[in-house]
Amino acid sequence: MKLTKKVEETMTEKMKELKTVVFLDLVQFAESSTKEIVIDNKKFEYTIWRTLVNEGEVRIVLQIDRGSFLGLASLAACGFAKDSNNQIRDLA
Repeated sequence: MKLTKKVEETMTEKMKELKTVVFLDLVQFAESSTKEIVIDNKKFEYTIWRTLVNEGEVRIVLQIDRGSFLGLASLAACGFAKDSNNQIRDLA
C-alpha cells in the first residue's frame, strides 16, 4: 500500500511508543490486539502482534490496514525484536 504521510507518521509514532515498553511488559501483551483509528477521515485498523520467540526475546509487529473496494485490503507493517536486556533490533 502506498502510505500517505499521515499514515507513515502514525506508524512511526506508534512504533516509538512500543519501543519504550520494557521487555517484561511486552511479554505480557496479548498475542494480537486490534483497534480502529481514523486518519485523514478514513478508517484504519491497527493490529499489534506479539510473538515470544523464547524466554529471552519477544517480537512485536505493528500492522495498519484499510479495507477497500470489494473486500481487498491494503496494509503496511513494521516491527522489532527486544531481548531481556531491552536491546532492540528492527525487523526487516
